[in-house]
Amino acid sequence: MSDDELQQQLARVREAMDRLSEQFLARVTALEQRGTEGAQIKRLTEGARAMKDSSRLYLEWAHYYAKEVGKASGRDGGEVDEDFLDEGSGFEGFGVQ
Repeated sequence: MSDDELQQQLARVREAMDRLSEQFLARVTALEQRGTEGAQIKRLTEGARAMKDSSRLYLEWAHYYAKEVGKASGRDGGEVDEDFLDEGSGFEGFGVQ
């Protein structure tokens, strides 16, 4: 697998994780609109935040690993793309700062 193919796969994983986070947020919003009690909403919001945070850590590690594999195989793995790692890393959508 080439470095470009690896980056494409990482981008697909990131997009899937972003969609999952969006679905969690939509679910929490729907429950809020139905009048679900605040403690349960808070717990679900914190869970959604933890999932999003975990996905960012996973992607950072995967990106680092892909770079190291490129180096080990004699190819230049390139510089870490900080924008790639940062995209969607905020929690603003979850109402948590």
